Amino acid sequence: MASMMGCRMDQTVICGNASLNLMYDVITRAELFGILGNTPWSKLPRVDFLCPVPGYDRHFRLCESMGINMVNVPMTPEGPDMDVVEKLVKDPNVKGIWCVPKFSNPDGCVYSDETVRRLAALKPAAPDFRIFWDNAYAVHYLYEDNQPQILDILEECEKAGHPDMVYEFASTSKVTFSGGGISAFAASAANLAEYKKRMAVQTIGFDKLNMLRHAAFLGDYENLIGHMMNHASIIRPKFELVEKILEEELGGLGIGSWTKPLGGYFISFTAYTGCAKKIVAKCKEAGVVLTEAGAAFPYGKDPRDANIRIAPTFPSMEELEQAARLFTLCVKLVSVEKLIQEANIDPMIREIFTEKDYEKFLSIEDHRVKEIYETEPVHDWLVKVTHKPQRFRRERMLYIVQLNGYSDNLANDDMYWRAEPKKFFAGTPCLQQIWDALQENLDYFRDKWASRSSKLNLTFDKIEFDS
Repeated sequence: MASMMGCRMDQTVICGNASLNLMYDVITRAELFGILGNTPWSKLPRVDFLCPVPGYDRHFRLCESMGINMVNVPMTPEGPDMDVVEKLVKDPNVKGIWCVPKFSNPDGCVYSDETVRRLAALKPAAPDFRIFWDNAYAVHYLYEDNQPQILDILEECEKAGHPDMVYEFASTSKVTFSGGGISAFAASAANLAEYKKRMAVQTIGFDKLNMLRHAAFLGDYENLIGHMMNHASIIRPKFELVEKILEEELGGLGIGSWTKPLGGYFISFTAYTGCAKKIVAKCKEAGVVLTEAGAAFPYGKDPRDANIRIAPTFPSMEELEQAARLFTLCVKLVSVEKLIQEANIDPMIREIFTEKDYEKFLSIEDHRVKEIYETEPVHDWLVKVTHKPQRFRRERMLYIVQLNGYSDNLANDDMYWRAEPKKFFAGTPCLQQIWDALQENLDYFRDKWASRSSKLNLTFDKIEFDS
């Protein structure tokens, strides 16, 4: 197990059949007893965890069950956005970060050497901050000739002078029989001593006969990799089939993108913004059940409603082909509906908004947005329009915030247009310029659309401005 995780044997403890069980135990002990003499988390007013997204839904459910507040961190092709992580760990409430460093669930991302080193070099404000290094797919390669490796996080933490900052987890999940495998916990000497002390009260010992079975069957690391290549020969054609169909049906259309992982068990599909839930629902109506949209985000809330996790390993090749073609059909149907809806937004609205800047706005994580909301705004306006604006341009409007949450009925959305010149861009318009732009749009809506729909109710109260 140590060779599978890439760490030393003296850093490793072998446990029961599930690494998730170990993570639950470690967090429970932190809540009850604290970590290395620090205050038990249950006695603190607030505990935050950083959650790279999209990520593993079971990590998020674990935190939610413990009342731990989760903070989204964007994923990049090289791992979590370390600029964001380094800023957030300065908050003493932040006690941990979830990491699936190789073939991350669901993106299939492999952490770069730089990302691992920056994680190891973190300087968190909380002395009991821990990196929860869930090395779930350490040997789950799809290709014999392309097997990316990651740095040993324990070694890197030692080099950086933070040997106690990481807990590492692994298991033989998807290696041997599910529910019948073994798991491992790896950490520094101090962390291991505390772990064994708590474990000695919890259990007399785990299933040593099962450990012996695994040692006899798997033998050494070389045999383990050979065994995983046998698995790969079964599931690799399934990944390649789904990728082929996605490319045939959706390639170049601009309504979806997807990962092409070198290992792990998932393909991460990014739909057109606002379409994921409807795609999953439409597939279900036709008999194909997918993981719920939003599952890869804390609390099941994908801010863009765009991510869908595809797990192609279980169905037969025949069933998988049918399911993949149905999926792409549903993507097209839902995307066309969305595009038609957006096309109904008049060109004058499109003049004000640009896709690039709106996408940048959407990338702002909840915690950042909250920081902005807590400041005193200069002025707010409420405008009822028939469609949700999808674009904005810096020189005309600072930003747009929908405070009423997502709605299936976009025609009734309330859009708040807020100006905060000191918080945002240089050269932004004055309040009167913003007023003029809004009034121009409102007049246009009245002239062009009010007579077409009895349901349209546009109201706009005149606001007086001081100097």
